[in-house]
Amino acid sequence: MIIKKTKVIGLISIVLFSVTCAGVVFAWDYIHTEGEKLEAEITAVANFLAREETYEDVTSLVTDTSDERQELLAYVLTEEKTIDFLAEVEQIAIDQGIALTTDTLQVTPGTGLFDTLTVSFSVEGPEVYVIRMLQILETLPYYSSVVRVVLNTESELNGVPIVAGTITLEVNLLQYDR
Repeated sequence: MIIKKTKVIGLISIVLFSVTCAGVVFAWDYIHTEGEKLEAEITAVANFLAREETYEDVTSLVTDTSDERQELLAYVLTEEKTIDFLAEVEQIAIDQGIALTTDTLQVTPGTGLFDTLTVSFSVEGPEVYVIRMLQILETLPYYSSVVRVVLNTESELNGVPIVAGTITLEVNLLQYDR
């Protein structure tokens, strides 16, 4: 027979069991929610650290390649360096013993980072020296090419043909923001 004391203990047990189950469910939900927040924060910290590491890598790369970039800039023709470039070509012609003058300069806008500078030179001198000048123009330390050569033999001096004509050179010219 079930006595009153047993009923009260059973009822208290059921209430305590229900409260314990509710507490476990609440604790489980709370731990799960906090775990998701922690995972989101861990992901944010990992992303931050990755960005910070990438920034340090880029900064290090910029610092480490400073000399190489300066050297590379010496081989990129810009608008400011155009006059110096032409003076250098004319000095090379003088050193080669030929007469070279700049006839025309024309800048053709490009679609990328570079425009095209087209330079037309009049040249006159011994054929061997003019050919050597063409070879020098083809090997300038810029992205350039000789696109047109017209040479005519004008005369001979001591058996050496003297030629006169035009040389057209195209050089990539770094464009700036316009």
